[in-house]
Amino acid sequence: MITISAPKPIIVKFQARYKKDDFLAAIRKVKGIKGSDIGFVGVEDRIYANDHLSAKNRYLLQQAKAKSKDKNYAFCWVRNCTVMVRRNEKSPIIHVTSMEALKKIT
Repeated sequence: MITISAPKPIIVKFQARYKKDDFLAAIRKVKGIKGSDIGFVGVEDRIYANDHLSAKNRYLLQQAKAKSKDKNYAFCWVRNCTVMVRRNEKSPIIHVTSMEALKKIT
């Protein structure tokens, strides 16, 4: 049994990208998984799995979220450490790889 006093982030490094992709897909598929579901006694907090972003990509994500909210974009997400935005389900995906790419969000 594992007991912890406060939720702490766990950073996992995978040996292969496909293993990371499979893991993230499985976590997203099982919505609402809690710490107690995987052996952390008394931890009822939900488990979230995200890509670990560099400082540059964290900043790009923050800026993309703000701009996409201002411009009424429906989606802003990260996949394979790349920030992406989309106005609606039928519009093309904009890959935000630089501050210059943010200008495409109109």
